[in-house]
Amino acid sequence: MATLKQIAKNLDLSVMAISKALRDAPDIGASTKERVRKEADRVGYVPNYNARSLRAGRTFLLGALVQEINEPFAAGVLRGIEDSAAEEGFQLLVSASRQNEDREVRLLQRMFERKVEAVFIQTLVRLQHRTPILEAARKYKTPLIFLDHYPADAKQFEWVSWVIADCYKAGRLAASHLLELGHKDILYFSGPPTASSTADHMSGFKKELIEAGFGYDDEKIFLSGLDVEGGRETMMRALAEKMKFTAIVCAVDAVAIGAIEILRSQGYRVPEDVSVVGFGDGILAAHGNVPLTTVSRPQVELGSTAFRHWIRCKSGKEKWEPKVIPVELSVRDSTGPCPSPKG
Repeated sequence: MATLKQIAKNLDLSVMAISKALRDAPDIGASTKERVRKEADRVGYVPNYNARSLRAGRTFLLGALVQEINEPFAAGVLRGIEDSAAEEGFQLLVSASRQNEDREVRLLQRMFERKVEAVFIQTLVRLQHRTPILEAARKYKTPLIFLDHYPADAKQFEWVSWVIADCYKAGRLAASHLLELGHKDILYFSGPPTASSTADHMSGFKKELIEAGFGYDDEKIFLSGLDVEGGRETMMRALAEKMKFTAIVCAVDAVAIGAIEILRSQGYRVPEDVSVVGFGDGILAAHGNVPLTTVSRPQVELGSTAFRHWIRCKSGKEKWEPKVIPVELSVRDSTGPCPSPKG
């Protein structure tokens, strides 16, 4: 059976250089990687991950648990984790909770039993406290890095951190953009109140209105969820209540897309009659019937940052403290100047 030592001898390179090249490490040149791969194929080299784990006393396995694998945001985050992990020689075990609390706990337990070195988790948002998950991680001494949002009790545990987009800033940017366009009557479509990301986004939205001297009206805040159907239902509810509004801020892009669909079906023009702002800037935002003005919610960057954060915490180069990813406003066709009063 071919070995790394044999490939190194054939190419007059060190075993370490061969190992790094096969792991696609960033400090090895592309031409060297290509030479190593061709030679590995020629001699029939097959990596023995079990032997590697035994030698190192580690598994080189990481867990990633998201809500839905096929959801665009989760897919982007997973790509960021996987790309960065592969450069360092780690394999990623991916599972989806599918919005089921028992399944989430069960899958996490299995990852711990496989002796993953860390778990990156986009936990369910309907529960604010996740002590059972955190206690399990403490039992197995496995670090947890929460993605996008984090539970209120996470701060009480060691080896726990989170990487999130700056949702507070996103809420302020959305409100500021609409105020600059002259809008005063703004509806807010909120996600689950137990999600830290939702709470931060709403806080930023309210703060911007208050500092601009407009204040906010709780009657103009609607709980909408996080999907397109939630946007449709919430928009219908707001129209049925005959609310006065010229603009809407949504906690996520999917809700904004659903709201726009209903507005147009009811004869409203976007943005001539109503402006709409989302949060996410995923793949659908720029390609809908009305390209959506939204605040970025970095996906691949969030995943890669989460992995690098864990690596640095593990090596003692960083503390187990949260990381916040900056956000930016992308202005498209769904927002425009506040319409003049009729009559």
